[in-house]
Amino acid sequence: MSEGSLGLGRRKLINKIITEKWNAKDVKEKHYSYNEMLFIIQEMLAEENKGYLQQHKVKSGFANFTFFIEHLLYRNVANFDSMVVLSASKGLGKSSAAIMMA
Repeated sequence: MSEGSLGLGRRKLINKIITEKWNAKDVKEKHYSYNEMLFIIQEMLAEENKGYLQQHKVKSGFANFTFFIEHLLYRNVANFDSMVVLSASKGLGKSSAAIMMA
């Protein structure tokens, strides 16, 4: 199995799970037990990592937009399909937002 087969998004998620749960300084040097590996897999698959994504405290406006675009980027890098539906009244920037995301 090649190192890049998991995708960048999932590899970053695994690093985040390990550093938050076990305070590991170097995730590659830590030795993992069978139960720890099962925990990591369970956390990766649980509701598409909603718990780890909701931990970020984003302010508003451009910070929300940046976080959303970053989330879409990581999903695409991890080889997930994403569909974004923008709905709002005329003149509120749907086209501009779609151009920025592209």
